[in-house]
Amino acid sequence: EGEPEVLDDKARKAAELSELYVYAPGIAHFCVFIADARRSDINQVRQTLNRFNTDNYGERNLSMSTIFLDERRELLTITTFPDKLDVMEYYKRFHESEHQQFMKENEIKVFAISVDNYPVFYQEKNLDEYLSFFRALYLNENE
Repeated sequence: EGEPEVLDDKARKAAELSELYVYAPGIAHFCVFIADARRSDINQVRQTLNRFNTDNYGERNLSMSTIFLDERRELLTITTFPDKLDVMEYYKRFHESEHQQFMKENEIKVFAISVDNYPVFYQEKNLDEYLSFFRALYLNENE
């Protein structure tokens, strides 16, 4: 019975944090890596992600797409995870891997995003706002 209240609290927190993004843990999610093309070799980032996915999720058939967010930043999007729990397991495993240092050195931003919030993020391009939303609702949790 306590579970709906937790979800209500999260929905309230989401509404306070952003008028744009909606907290929907039960829907499909993506894991997004944002690279600044001036600081990162995008091909090397792509190879690193492919290696991680093959080594850890070979049976999952995850796919990666690359699209420019603006003239200097590229989104590398790993799809598709059935829900928030699954994408966060991927996120945590990636952060615990040897590839994390490479991403840190290249100033790559990494976050999970729901399929509904992704087009809003792409249109608005407001990385700081989304990262605040992500940190509050995806990382500061006792799951």
